Amino acid sequence: MASRTPRHWQFWVGPQCTVADVLIGLGVAGVLLAVVFALRSEHGQPPGAVSGGSGTPQDPYRIATCVELQNVGNFPEAAYVLLRDIDCAESAEWNEGAGFFPLGFYDFGFSGSFDGAGHEISHLLIRRPSTDYQGLFGKLNVGSEVRDLTLDGDIQGNESVGGLVGWAVGGTITNVTVHGSVRGRTGVGGVAGVNQALMFNAHSTALVEGTNKWTGGLVGWNYKRAVIDGSSATGPVTGGEFVGGLVGVSHGAAIIKSYASGNVQGDEGVGGLVGYVVGSDDGRSSTVATCYASGDVRGKKDVGDLVGKVDAGGTVMGSFTQQEGGKAVPFVSSLSTANTQ
Repeated sequence: MASRTPRHWQFWVGPQCTVADVLIGLGVAGVLLAVVFALRSEHGQPPGAVSGGSGTPQDPYRIATCVELQNVGNFPEAAYVLLRDIDCAESAEWNEGAGFFPLGFYDFGFSGSFDGAGHEISHLLIRRPSTDYQGLFGKLNVGSEVRDLTLDGDIQGNESVGGLVGWAVGGTITNVTVHGSVRGRTGVGGVAGVNQALMFNAHSTALVEGTNKWTGGLVGWNYKRAVIDGSSATGPVTGGEFVGGLVGVSHGAAIIKSYASGNVQGDEGVGGLVGYVVGSDDGRSSTVATCYASGDVRGKKDVGDLVGKVDAGGTVMGSFTQQEGGKAVPFVSSLSTANTQ
């Protein structure tokens, strides 16, 4: 009896598509899938694993482990919520010791929402001293939201390095606290290396070290449109040029009702609160209002207990340093009174 092609192959096998064609097609598809998996899961874990949810604001993906946390980077536009405190000590062994891979990286910034629900991520390790955009998030895009989260970790990078985020291009950061240490070269901050977001009630106790410029206990470079409100930094800060207990440089941005109490050391443009306050080149002013600093400040040039240097477009008002004995000393700028009140 003549053999017959199995029914389930009849659609695929014919004059225009042979079995060989099918096998070749499957092979190409397999290679493509392998490339996608490798790109989207550098840490070696299967992409997309979460503990439930559909990724919408009404039903966010639920995150319960460090592996699931790492998988947030596979879908950076979705909504997420932590189910419990997460210990990321295992991240120290990932990527040949480089550790956790930042969520939302380079051109794939995080644009969704991340609700810490009052929980803590602890023992997060990132060790990439020659790579930019390092932090729990590499980049936060316009429209993103991160809230109600405590983070403890050891973060090392090159430029744009922060405990929470390397560069917040936009979005909103609310009720976030960072502990541990953050180290980098340029644009280094306890919460954000570079901040263009709205930041409310953000706090850092982290040790922050920068070897070049723009180093701050909370934010390294507070840039155009950025607002820091009701926030603080209490850890020690060390840097080179433009170093501040709270912010290294505030450039066409605002700092309101915030304080710093950590000791600050740098070379030039060193302040207990902000190293350098200056307006942006598009005419946007930079304001520091109702703030104070109380840490010891040391530097070589343009050093101030509150602000190291103020340039055109910079305004400091209603702010003071708190010296030993609790005495409040109002800030007085070397610029004209048009820039100070």
